[in-house]
Amino acid sequence: MFGGQANSNLNDLWQYSLNTQSWRSLTPVGPLPPTRLGHTLVLDESKRRLILFGGQGSGFFSDVWAFDLKSESWAQLGIDNAGPSRR
Repeated sequence: MFGGQANSNLNDLWQYSLNTQSWRSLTPVGPLPPTRLGHTLVLDESKRRLILFGGQGSGFFSDVWAFDLKSESWAQLGIDNAGPSRR
């Protein structure tokens, strides 16, 4: 689970274990995506990464980020306005 909103927008990342039925907060290496809510997060199983697109923070985003599940690090794949419109 990534981001969302509590008292403010978040960019935290959590992993849920079905085996232990418990949550673990991840501490990624390097730059983080800006805080946001209403984004899309999908699993790219073949490359063992999560893909994050869009959402809303201080405005709307159309950027793309990848979270590598092995190295636990984020990498920005696409900047705002490089593909589909902000949403």
